[in-house]
Amino acid sequence: MNEMTFSIEITDNPSDTCYFSFYPIMIENNKYTAFTDKLKSMDGGFYIYDEDIHCFLRYFLEKYFDPGLKYNGERQEVAAYHEENVFDWYGENYYTYETMKRICSEVLKTASMLKTDYENPQLMDIKKNFWVYRMVAEDDPEYEAEKDSEEATRRHIDVVIDFYNRFAEQAMNMMEKHSNTNLIRIFGV
Repeated sequence: MNEMTFSIEITDNPSDTCYFSFYPIMIENNKYTAFTDKLKSMDGGFYIYDEDIHCFLRYFLEKYFDPGLKYNGERQEVAAYHEENVFDWYGENYYTYETMKRICSEVLKTASMLKTDYENPQLMDIKKNFWVYRMVAEDDPEYEAEKDSEEATRRHIDVVIDFYNRFAEQAMNMMEKHSNTNLIRIFGV
């Protein structure tokens, strides 16, 4: 594997609107009845570029999305532009802390497997979304989409491993900092 010269961004200050935000949510008990009026974002959240979500976290977010979670159901009733209550790429998605901890655990397990057992068939569904151009800098010759290959992905897998470790750490720290709530909103902005 190559020395890592690129890092997938996790930021608290996005440069444009093509990011997903991850924020702890406080459920307020007030007189409002509209779904969104009951929820308040707390500080300490973070953002990840939407293509990085698609490439590296999509599998986990879709797998662990709970359509039965009250807030996802209410979101569906308000938005009502999906036939099914599924992960919303253009809006709000809610996860409990318990679910986010399971996501972080699986992300860390995946990072370990990518490092020690890259060919493991359990990784096939996760790796199918990897795009090498999201794993290298724009001036890297492998940035061009036609250079995307399994070999190029494998050469740069340390970038994904690093991202997975930082993502899990960031999410766990956010939940620890806001232990007075139990809900995270992941929102495509």
